Amino acid sequence: MNGLSHRLDKIVAQAEKNGKAQGRQQAVMIALTAVPAVATVAYTATTIYATRATVSAQRASNGSQVRVEYVRGSGAVPESAVVHGNGREG
Repeated sequence: MNGLSHRLDKIVAQAEKNGKAQGRQQAVMIALTAVPAVATVAYTATTIYATRATVSAQRASNGSQVRVEYVRGSGAVPESAVVHGNGREG
């Protein structure tokens, strides 16, 4: 019976070692999952911010282009008159 008991003790000790190793592996897997998740959230937030800034800049640019088009289409004013301020009608 002593030989069987000794083998059971070895099996139990190995199972304990395996359990500890599995716990360490599980912690590493959680970390390896959390890091890409956090990076994805950061990337998404940065992309949203950059997109909003770009759209804002484009809208501002489009608004100034509309004003430029309005000035261009407001009448036949010679370019030199516009530059020197003599082309205003009052």
